[in-house]
Amino acid sequence: MATVSYLPEKIALKDQCWPEGTKPLVTTRTMTYNHSAYIETCILGIINQKTDFPVQVLFHDDASTDGTAEVLLKYQNKYPRLIKVFIQDFNTYRHPEKRQLRKPFFDLISGKYIALCEGDDYWIDLNKIQKQYDGFRLNSNCHLIGSGCRIIYANGRQKNIQISSDTMVIGVDEYLLNEYFIATATIMMSYEVALCDLEDWMYKSFAADFLYRYMALKRGPIIILPDITAVYNKGVGGSWSSRKLTKLIIHKEYRDNLRALNYLNKHINIKVESIKYKKTKLRRSALLKTLLMTSKFLRFFLLLWFYKLLGNRNFLYGFRSILLNKNAE
Repeated sequence: MATVSYLPEKIALKDQCWPEGTKPLVTTRTMTYNHSAYIETCILGIINQKTDFPVQVLFHDDASTDGTAEVLLKYQNKYPRLIKVFIQDFNTYRHPEKRQLRKPFFDLISGKYIALCEGDDYWIDLNKIQKQYDGFRLNSNCHLIGSGCRIIYANGRQKNIQISSDTMVIGVDEYLLNEYFIATATIMMSYEVALCDLEDWMYKSFAADFLYRYMALKRGPIIILPDITAVYNKGVGGSWSSRKLTKLIIHKEYRDNLRALNYLNKHINIKVESIKYKKTKLRRSALLKTLLMTSKFLRFFLLLWFYKLLGNRNFLYGFRSILLNKNAE
């Protein structure tokens, strides 16, 4: 295996040329399914990243039927030394053997760190993964770095989410008491968090991004950069955020979050008040989502009661915010 030597300056991944056998320091991992409307923007956001180190670019297509795979293969043919596309023979999302069926793809990952970007999201900061890699080099005890993002809702409304201060280093108790928003498309994490710490039940969880944050916190603090580096398309077809809420889905979200919290508490020491606060917040969130499923007339009075119950002096403002967010989504 060739020894890695850094480039004298940062250049786009598509223009880099490393000796055969060079081990990548970062792997970009993109999961796609029927993302034809977004996938080219996603690809370009990745291959135009500027770094001074080698990167492996991987795409997994879960048997798309809308031409997504064809776009991926076009770029693989154009950049064969950079891009590797893995296409499933059939859709595996709800398959009971999903873990085993997708194992050949995950076995391809060889970077020390893994940067996530789903096929319907994209990166807008050309220095994103360089900034995050530099962050890991300066903070060896950290296993996950996120950043600010721009959310674009299905109705076109946009919202920027970012921390207002400089880079934040966040421990487990602070995270549980505040729960900073970290979009999946902004996450870079260590190989250990992404692939070594997963337990069997996690493969059936409703989502993976919150699990990655918990697994990273098990090993040390996480970092959030103030930069807006990615666009998160919320509520687009085929994504978890586009699902229609049901009591079954709400219960699974609550159960998986609670199980992840217990997993974290089992492995490290967490303040009792942090655990209690988080569990209370999870229960209230599940209750609120259930209330939002009711008719508009009944929802008005139930939400009014809900905010009064919390003792929130600004409950009318909170009620208005909830309704605006629901309409936006």
